[in-house]
Amino acid sequence: MSIVQDLRYSLRRLRNSPGFATTAVLTLALGMGAATAMYSVIQAVLLNSLPFPHPEKLLIFRESEKGQGMSVAWPNFEDLRAQQRSFEDFAAYQGKTIQYFDGEHTTLPAAMQCTSEFFPLLGAKAEMGRVFTGSEDKPGAPAVVVLSHKFWQNQLHADPNIVGKAINLSGKLYTVLGVMPPEFHFWLGQPEEVYLPLGPEAADSDFNKRTAHGSMSILARPKPNVSEAAARTELESIATRLAAEYPATNGGHSVIMSRLVDDYFTKIRPILWMLMGAVAIVLLVGCANVSNLLLTRGADREREYAIRTALGASGYRIFQQSIGESLWLALGAGVAGIAIAYLSLPFLLRLGPQNIPRLGETGIHWPVLAFAIAVILIVSLICGALPGWATLSVAPEQALRCHSTSSYAGRGRQRVRSSLLVAGVAITVVLSAGTGLLLQSLRRTLAVDPGFQPEHRLALQVVLTGDKYQAAAVRQSFFLAAEDKLRTLPGVADLGIVCTPPLAGECGDYFYSIPGQTDSNAASLPVADFNLADENYFRVAGIRLLSGRAFLATDNLSSPHVAIINEAFARKWWPEGNAVGHTVLFGGRGEARDLLQIVGVVRDVKQWGLDAEVDPEIFFPLKQRHPNWIVLMVRTAGAPESIAKSAEAAIQSIDKEVPIHMHPMNYYLAHTLRQRQFLTLLFSIFAGLAIFLAALGIFGVAAYAVASRRAEIAVRIALGAPPASVKLWISAQMVRRVAIGCAIGVGGSLLSARLLRDLLYDVSPADPLVLSGTCVLLIAVALLATWIPARRAASVDPMQALRAE
Repeated sequence: MSIVQDLRYSLRRLRNSPGFATTAVLTLALGMGAATAMYSVIQAVLLNSLPFPHPEKLLIFRESEKGQGMSVAWPNFEDLRAQQRSFEDFAAYQGKTIQYFDGEHTTLPAAMQCTSEFFPLLGAKAEMGRVFTGSEDKPGAPAVVVLSHKFWQNQLHADPNIVGKAINLSGKLYTVLGVMPPEFHFWLGQPEEVYLPLGPEAADSDFNKRTAHGSMSILARPKPNVSEAAARTELESIATRLAAEYPATNGGHSVIMSRLVDDYFTKIRPILWMLMGAVAIVLLVGCANVSNLLLTRGADREREYAIRTALGASGYRIFQQSIGESLWLALGAGVAGIAIAYLSLPFLLRLGPQNIPRLGETGIHWPVLAFAIAVILIVSLICGALPGWATLSVAPEQALRCHSTSSYAGRGRQRVRSSLLVAGVAITVVLSAGTGLLLQSLRRTLAVDPGFQPEHRLALQVVLTGDKYQAAAVRQSFFLAAEDKLRTLPGVADLGIVCTPPLAGECGDYFYSIPGQTDSNAASLPVADFNLADENYFRVAGIRLLSGRAFLATDNLSSPHVAIINEAFARKWWPEGNAVGHTVLFGGRGEARDLLQIVGVVRDVKQWGLDAEVDPEIFFPLKQRHPNWIVLMVRTAGAPESIAKSAEAAIQSIDKEVPIHMHPMNYYLAHTLRQRQFLTLLFSIFAGLAIFLAALGIFGVAAYAVASRRAEIAVRIALGAPPASVKLWISAQMVRRVAIGCAIGVGGSLLSARLLRDLLYDVSPADPLVLSGTCVLLIAVALLATWIPARRAASVDPMQALRAE
């Protein structure tokens, strides 16, 4: 009953001080809103269970050579599956490029090929129909497909009779066996839309080679009595036997294991928790400020508390009232914080990179509300405990003998207030310095030369799938026809062809050796990225040729095989000489290799991002290789978007079922920076909030110092101190405390620098310019925050102040 009375009393007190209550609530609401929004992202991405039973027990295996991971070859998977005894289920899966044509539009749905064990391993059952079985997962089996719920709804208009019907995928009819539930998907970044049996691929002799390392991985679940270490040991022993049995292809091979949950979240987990740490700093700064406000408010009420104690009130009741007051403040701030989070989340999610798994599932759900309630309780204890303890530490007789708060507000209370201010500044420096490092990294990244000219360039990706384009000559004919069509369009200044344009990743990577420098039969061969380009690409993309020549129209199947390499490749093998004229043996052990003569060296081009290292890369002439997808790089006379529609129509006039994706090259440039920009934006917002709250705290401490030391200020002015010296005296006290906080914060920044190391580009975590700039900024903020209190101190009338005292 006393708790209810104390809560009512605390609420009445707050209603009588609306200015104080509003300031405290808004101070806490900023931090609590940021914390709630950030936790909603963490809850959706990291804490939500994956959509299958016991995901923590699922393991992913790949092959490895000297510790370097690579995909699994199909014959090796079959041997591992047949010989293992440690797993309940053992499945293979890989991505596949297919197209779906609905009669008007062509799309490229995310397709997965998997073995029949895949669905039972994940405990998945079809919502309609069934999944495929072992009899349908082998060469020569009828073409069947399982659909995702999303594909069924969006592409097939939720046809209730879809099971048993046939759909056209890449020009081939597949019978629909079933539709999966809406919650089921395996790939989190881009959920798969169709599932195809993997076994029929074994009819292809190339797929059935031990050297065919495409993109296949193994998904497995150990038996209940088998540990992860034992399961890995067994597969390693099988891989060792295979290496002994097939030394030409498997020599030196083993397996590499990872947990599924780690495979999904290893990269994003530390970033999200780091952001949560930044939010915690903002909230701590807010708590320090509110504690200071409550401490000041408690000093004004010490005579009241002393009288109540003298009349028999227990210290517990007085402390309980202090906690009750902070609880009301935290409750109001929590409600306001949830509203802030709810309103800000859509804006932040639109800005965020879309490749973060399950980011779209973020929202203010019950677990997030439970977190907000927990934060409310914790904040109320943090904010109320210190002021409550400070009130109890003053003896009643001491308070009753004093005539004003200034006469009994002892050094202990002043030290506590100063300590809270210093602590708030210190943790603000840690967050602000980290933000400064990220801003410096972003600036350095924006200044990076990508190695090509992105302006006035349009990239049109064309993908050819299905039996119609199985013949290399047919694909080559289509690409040449598309090139001829585009060259006739108004606004097209030049045109080249490449497999993968800059900043879009790799066309592929594979083994190679250098005659005379490496052993082509060694257990571990070097790996390089490879790409394909025609004779015009380097000119059109603005990639400078450093030595040798570009490809020629005569570099075709009937001519000697040639290659162009990038600077990184040349530096690795010929650091002091010219690479032109040397040869490269392209291919792995146990397979036919291609002897290539290097005819040119081009400038390094950023393929993986502006902040990524450039890997060794080999370019092949397009006419000596025949991919099933290319990118037509168009240099335009005007804006690239101006020819987009006419370019699409020109290509589809050849075949309307061919899917086309197009982007200006500036899109790729912006896309590679999106995650870094988003992270820097969030840190900047949180650092800005922390600096704002720190400024409020400095202002509050300075204002209280002026109010509590009014008599001392009056004496100084009466003795002849000019107003400027009074302002300087007040400001110097605040700046001294802020400087101490900055010194502590710099130490904390240096200790926490390793957390940011992986997020920085070309910037030292101990960058003196950033650290000193952060301290200068905080001191400038302190001077600005103390300007009004210092001005008020300089305008004190000595006669009035001393008469009142």
